Order: sequence, then structure tokens, then C-alpha cells
Amino acid sequence: MIILAMPSGNEEVLITRLDNAADFLEASDELRGLDPFRSNLIGSVALSVANGTRKYDQTFWWTIADSQGIVQSIAMRTAPHNLTLTPMSLAQAARLAEVVAEVDPDMPGVSGSAETVDFFVSRWNSLAGTQLALNSQELIYNLPSLKIFYVNGELRPATSSDLPLIIEWTKNFAIDTGLEMPQLESSVQTSIEEGRSYLWIYNGMPVSLAGHAPLVQTPTGTVGRIGPVYTPPEFRQRGFAGSITSALSEKLIRQGIFVMLYTAAENETSNGVYKRLGFQLLDQNNSYLVIR
Repeated sequence: MIILAMPSGNEEVLITRLDNAADFLEASDELRGLDPFRSNLIGSVALSVANGTRKYDQTFWWTIADSQGIVQSIAMRTAPHNLTLTPMSLAQAARLAEVVAEVDPDMPGVSGSAETVDFFVSRWNSLAGTQLALNSQELIYNLPSLKIFYVNGELRPATSSDLPLIIEWTKNFAIDTGLEMPQLESSVQTSIEEGRSYLWIYNGMPVSLAGHAPLVQTPTGTVGRIGPVYTPPEFRQRGFAGSITSALSEKLIRQGIFVMLYTAAENETSNGVYKRLGFQLLDQNNSYLVIR
């Protein structure tokens, strides 16, 4: 489905909904290379759908292009979850809101770069049958240069015997952060099988968990998004979270992978740890939910 529109200011916007994740990845390849960090979440989900790791009842893969057909931004929704946007012009955000309100009126929420998503919401709330309200804010960091930090212990890849523990810790992470963790148990199992989950071992016992999303290749490099990072309350304030994040980041960097992560904007402890490791703030994401 293709919708062509002329917003105010005579900026021509071509909005396309693609039928499958593989076509979407191909169509968005250049854009994702230009903005590899802020497009990473969309890219990693699309990759998982394309290779059959994740399945959803319904998917919406959107590209937003200029009059020449050059893709300038992208968006996705994997029902029943929220719409996710990359940065785009205000005119593009307004037109996308109009299209989504018509094509996907049951959308339960939206998240993305603050300026973009705030304007999308203002347009949505003026025309849709539902109203969106701010729910949470996250910060996006990338890692230009790692400042290595370790306390006693070592990084160990998780194995199948760790599955019950990691499921429990991931559920606790979701509770602590309020994040939606779709298909949690199967996602944890897949992460272990693919070698993307790690534990920090201290005195012979696991004390902290970290993992990373599927690696996303773009024309400008491969990106690894670290998360979740979780330390049980009884092991906190001892440097374990910083150590496992540092060790996993170093491991990825040695493979030539660019590192990034998301963290809650209000979590001063986590933000402080990541900044000390050399992570630099790239953007803020705002998340809105439909008011019930």
C-alpha cells in the first residue's frame, strides 16, 4: 500500500507499507546505515521476524521517502505492541500519524526520538478516536571509546543450565523497569542458544546478567545493542553491573562491532555507570500509551 501526500510547506512525502520484514530491511538499508543506532531497535526486530525467530499476529513495516523515493525515515509495529519511529521531519511525522490513524487505528502506543514522537502524538490526538499520553522516557547511548572497568569476577557465556535463573532475572528486570518483554521465555532461550547471554561470576556464583540483541548489519557497520543488564538487589552497589557491561562491550568491540544501549532516563545509577564506562548520550526516546 502506497500513500502519496503533500503536507504544508510543499514537502512531498511518500509513505509505503511493505508486506514483509525482508523487503523492509532491504528498502531501509541505506537509511539504517546513515542512522545505525537510532534505527537499531527496528532493525533487530525486523531481522528476527525475517529469519523466523519471532512471529507476530500482524506487522506494519513503514518507509517514509521524499519525492525522489529516497527513504528518509522508517517505522514499525508488531502487533500487539507499540509503533516505533526513527527521527523524521515534523511534516513526515504529521502525515504518518494521519496514515496510521486510518490504517492501524488500534495502535496501543508509540515511541521514538522525542521531538519526532511528540509531534506525531500531537497530530494523532487531534484526529484519532483515541488519545495518547506520555508513559516513559529512555536515553540512547553509543560507545565511542570504552573505559574498561572490572571488579573481581569473570564473564561467562550462559548455558542451557542457566535458563531457569536467567528467565527469573529477566522477569525481575521487566518488573523493575516496567518494560514490555514479549515472548520472554522463548526469547531468553534463543538468546542463550545464540550465545548472546552472559553472566558475571564472582566466588563461583552468578551475580549479574547482561545480554545483547541480535547483531544488526548496516552499510556503515554492525551494531550490538546491550540489554538487559540486571543485578539482583542483594548483589548491587558492588560494581558487578559495570563489570559485566564493560566486559561484554569489550568483547563486542574486539569483534569490530559498534556498541549501544538504552536505559531509563530517571535511573541515575545506571546512567552514571554507563557514562563512567565511556557511553555518550545520543538521543532521548519518549513512549506514549493510549489512555484507557
